Amino acid sequence: MLNPGTLRFFDSTFNGQKVFPFMNRANLYDSTNPGFLFPPSDTGAIKSFIFRRWYDSSDTLWAWKPWNSINRIWPLEENLAYVDETVKNAGIGGFPLGDLYHWWPEKYQQWKTYESAENDTINKRLHNGLSPVVGVKLQSSIPDKFILEQNYPNPFNPTTIIKYEIPFAPFSQKGEQGGFITLKVYNLLGQEVAKLFEGVRQPGSYKVTFDGGKIASGVYFYELRTTEFTSIRKILLLK
Repeated sequence: MLNPGTLRFFDSTFNGQKVFPFMNRANLYDSTNPGFLFPPSDTGAIKSFIFRRWYDSSDTLWAWKPWNSINRIWPLEENLAYVDETVKNAGIGGFPLGDLYHWWPEKYQQWKTYESAENDTINKRLHNGLSPVVGVKLQSSIPDKFILEQNYPNPFNPTTIIKYEIPFAPFSQKGEQGGFITLKVYNLLGQEVAKLFEGVRQPGSYKVTFDGGKIASGVYFYELRTTEFTSIRKILLLK
């Protein structure tokens, strides 16, 4: 799925060394038939147009709608949405390959809320790599589910560590962003005594220190809440 310009980026070298040594490529989907939902209206013209755009960015008139070329309407008006599940989940975060904005508007809205996380992932791959680099799923460096761990030490006085993990693609089926989280501490009456974090977290593992120096000894609860996940654990402060 890479044009020659992109391949040069992957393979570029300086003084005999790859510029981005962790960024590799493989022919994963070149032979996959995506199964178009709507057959193109003029296959020959579309192939010619895409070929020239793909390889040298030159332009050619559409046979079926030449004014689109003259008026430089882009991207293509053709709907090339497809049904193949492999390709539909082949992008970073499990998004479809292709024009999300026109072919899967609901997926595009989900992706927009996750755009910064995807850019962060690409940057990490460029400079740190993953093993293996190629493939459609992130490796173990990125959690695949929400996790709220038991604090340690427990009992504690007056500080304790709380660890939690945020998965790579935290979206609900409604397109809500599960990456927005709150981590709070409550007393036995359900009253909030501390807000440890509230906001959007990028995928990864985190830890936070809770300082109970200003509250009384006793049993408390800490809660990790997102649009997709809620977990509560009990802690004991002994002074």
